Amino acid sequence: MNYPKISTTGKFSLCSLVFFLLPFCVFESLAQEVDTAYRAELIRMIVDKWQDTSEETSSARWRQGIMIWLERLDTEELTTALDISSYDDVRGMLVSAGPSADQAEGIDTALAVGKSYYPLEPCRIVDTREALDIYEGPISPLLVANYFARDSTDQIDDIELQGGKPGGCGVPAAAEAVVVNITATEQGGRGHLRAYPWGIAMPRASIVNFSGSTIANSTILPICTVACSYDFSIYASMTTHVVVDVMGYFAD
Repeated sequence: MNYPKISTTGKFSLCSLVFFLLPFCVFESLAQEVDTAYRAELIRMIVDKWQDTSEETSSARWRQGIMIWLERLDTEELTTALDISSYDDVRGMLVSAGPSADQAEGIDTALAVGKSYYPLEPCRIVDTREALDIYEGPISPLLVANYFARDSTDQIDDIELQGGKPGGCGVPAAAEAVVVNITATEQGGRGHLRAYPWGIAMPRASIVNFSGSTIANSTILPICTVACSYDFSIYASMTTHVVVDVMGYFAD
């Protein structure tokens, strides 16, 4: 029987292709980092433009909250938002990019307008390194991970299974948003995390960007308030362990 010969030319061509594509892969990675930095600067400029221009925009709470909503916009939309001359128009743009385009009160929840802030001692609600049952193991890009933050009777056991503090951290059922510190650690490579209320479309913007080393970011995270199976969701673009510590919450 005559077997076909395997040409070494094909092997050489593949190696050559990898060699020539490698710089482009590095360039793409750098371009993503530049875009992330550019987005952060656009967000800062928008916030600075409107802060202290009204009673609503004069608190640190407003500044933290609106940044969550600005992160839902892509770079082109942020550029457009910077040029808008009316704050009401900016609000309208943020609402349309949010979880409920026809419910303007959604933005009020995220901005904590009319809500009271209740600080807590830093307390762990998620640690995938210690998690058990359905929560066990790192978060992978194949599946969005869903978690609880509140201490409702039927959720306390889940918080412990999530790797959190047994008995919960003191977040009541009435909470509409939580202040959290989200950490990515023991990653499989470069990637990012997105965190958002359970039950809505995944936002475009990331909350933590990582490249192989442990990194954390603090944020105000709105949580599900209507017909909720969970409180919030986390997506990871690269397999990573995740730790979430709660430091306070917003409620009426």
